[in-house]
Amino acid sequence: MKRKILIFLIFLLVGVMISPSMAGNKTLFITGNGITSLTNDVDASVYEENIRFYLNNFNTDLTINDPVTGTGTNLQISGGEVIAPTSAGKNIMVNVNVNDTIIAIIWQGSYYAKLTLAMNQANYDNSTLTWNWTNAHVDYFAGAPAIPTISDIVEKMVRIDQTEDYIVNFDVAVAPGRLPGGGLSEGTTYRVVGIRQEEAFVQPSASAPNNANIKDSTSSPIALNSPADNAEYFDIGGLPYKFRAAAYVDGMAWGRANSIYYSEWSPEVSWISGAGGAGIAGGGTSIILRENPATYGINAIAIPYYTTEFRANDVAAANALELLRQINIAAGRDPIMNGIVTTLTYWDPTTQQPVGITIPSGRPNQDAQNQLSAIALRPGMSVYVSINGVETVTLPISWQ
Repeated sequence: MKRKILIFLIFLLVGVMISPSMAGNKTLFITGNGITSLTNDVDASVYEENIRFYLNNFNTDLTINDPVTGTGTNLQISGGEVIAPTSAGKNIMVNVNVNDTIIAIIWQGSYYAKLTLAMNQANYDNSTLTWNWTNAHVDYFAGAPAIPTISDIVEKMVRIDQTEDYIVNFDVAVAPGRLPGGGLSEGTTYRVVGIRQEEAFVQPSASAPNNANIKDSTSSPIALNSPADNAEYFDIGGLPYKFRAAAYVDGMAWGRANSIYYSEWSPEVSWISGAGGAGIAGGGTSIILRENPATYGINAIAIPYYTTEFRANDVAAANALELLRQINIAAGRDPIMNGIVTTLTYWDPTTQQPVGITIPSGRPNQDAQNQLSAIALRPGMSVYVSINGVETVTLPISWQ
């Protein structure tokens, strides 16, 4: 007898756990006003083909029915309100479980609003549950997002392990574009790419993300770092690079086919490693030389490619001696007799070795001056200097 009572209690408990209050048809009331759209056609009647319902995700369509007849029903938006023919809202019946989420997409032309209702236990048990769509804004665009722009690039010099070799990495800041009419894009991801001047851009959708010179991110800035297997892709040798940005969204964000929608590339931004983003056709920038390379890294001055004249302090600097003079002048010192430059090094492409000149106390003797004067500043060349006696000095450079 005790065993029969125990079995009965178990069945009773299981029956409570799977009672109809946990799953099945649920009736709710949908209402709302002030529904606005960028397309200015909210007064047009919009029927169920423009109001789509989904269950939990966009893989499952959710059928809505009349709670009385059980047959399919239409929702209609007119005058910015959700209405039935004679009321300010509409009773509907859906088949849902506790912890399901109902998704409604309101379409107006190419724009949509996405509304969600969590069917938690309290909502499921509420016999007068109302889903209010008041002040829904149908302003998300179903398609490719606007073309972004590159708003800033920061170049960072990085030492390779414990060697004396350096590479550069770039932080690329991206600003979102704006669609015509002010439309928004939901779930935008940005893609930035940096390539060498001689290389060609491919279509935004054609490049695999997360390589060294191409990266995807939903936030800005986006870091482009030289890879371990190609540590010199982003080099410090005055190489010219070019950058572009694009944006894309996943079509599943609004319940469409699982497709990716890409913008076009942004306008190209040229950048000379060590010199900045002044392009390859001429320009100028300022570089900061620092006294403590152990903290800040080596001081590199890059001569851009395709330049016919390099200038420091707005003075033509055809050789290393004139560059040294202008660095000293920028620091407020005598150009020769009381300077701050203590070493000057460059890479000799013939011997494939670094060549350096030491300048004790920043005062080059005649022999050192002759050596510096013989070092021609060539396009694409990088010069590395150490300074002493001032913490920082700003050197304006330009080129044609």
